[in-house]
Amino acid sequence: MSTNLDTPDLKIVPICRASTIPSHWYVDPEIFELEIAQVFERSWQLVGRTDQIAQPGAYFTCEVGREPLIVVRGQDDVVRAFSNVCRHRGGPVARGAGLIRSFQCSYHGWSYNLDGSLRAAPGLGAIEEFDKAKVVLPAARVEVLPPFVFVNVDLSAPPICKVLGDLSDHLARYDAENLRLVTRRTYDVACNWKALFDNFLECYHCPLIHRDSVAANVDLSGYVVESYDWYSRHYFASVHPDKLQPATRAKGSRQNVGRRQEAPPQQVRYTYCFFPNFAINLLPGWLITFQVVPLAFDRSLVLRDFLSENREKTIAELQKDSAVTYYEKVFAEDVEMVQLVQRQLRSKSYKFGRYSVRHEQGVYHFHSVLRRVLSDT
Repeated sequence: MSTNLDTPDLKIVPICRASTIPSHWYVDPEIFELEIAQVFERSWQLVGRTDQIAQPGAYFTCEVGREPLIVVRGQDDVVRAFSNVCRHRGGPVARGAGLIRSFQCSYHGWSYNLDGSLRAAPGLGAIEEFDKAKVVLPAARVEVLPPFVFVNVDLSAPPICKVLGDLSDHLARYDAENLRLVTRRTYDVACNWKALFDNFLECYHCPLIHRDSVAANVDLSGYVVESYDWYSRHYFASVHPDKLQPATRAKGSRQNVGRRQEAPPQQVRYTYCFFPNFAINLLPGWLITFQVVPLAFDRSLVLRDFLSENREKTIAELQKDSAVTYYEKVFAEDVEMVQLVQRQLRSKSYKFGRYSVRHEQGVYHFHSVLRRVLSDT
């Protein structure tokens, strides 16, 4: 594939001397296709939740890059992911989600076991040199980190523990496996996936874009970004996230033995932002995901799942909670600007910008990882 990836654009230098990634990376269809192949089809992608595959035979379908996939819990209780492309002539082996004993392609009826092996291929007649045992749906890598399910179609990619860092520890403190889904919000946004993630990674814009929401509720001067290999961690310096206490503890748990008082409530609000396209907000009683799915060079789908520990309120009541309405308001404020920026980036007079050393460490880290990944193509 011929693309406009110039060597100087890929160079990583300290933020104080660095320029942003070039504007044409946001508006070039060829760059977009390269990112699909080299970024999304080679990275760990959040594709679902453990409650969707809670019992043997439960499955859901998804796409990673251009690859249609099935995620299923087998009768042996093992979670697997494999191609959703029939080995016959490319029909869909499964659709949607549900509970099933075996998969059957809806085109010509070839069926597959829950481990991806061919179960039956009807009507082949006097076929020769066909070994049924060798017909298997290609596997993808799958990792379960409750309440999340991740998939990677690149079998040589780094293990997910190298990407997620200490996230599993913080999820355990939140008892995240027992959170329940309150709602999913879906947004079709007319901009490149990177423009959305750039915006999410900094609060430099908050005093202007979020004057009556974010800026009115937090001390922006205390905003801290910590950068790691594949992710950045964002929080406000008033309380360091390593001082986290569980939001609740189960009755009779080991930690409560000999204690009368409840554990202190969770008061830390912070965010993990993972390359290339998803983030997790952790706040008192809530876990909120932010995922950007690239659809075209100038169009993206944003998925936001709101999960709550609250078991006393109904789902309908929780959907009106301030945690949901607040983030809806904030994102609505963002969308107007990022769509405008996408149109502005087509300007021939603008090639690249400079980073705010004080406010854009998260954006710089994201661009640096992208440069590193694309340099390997």
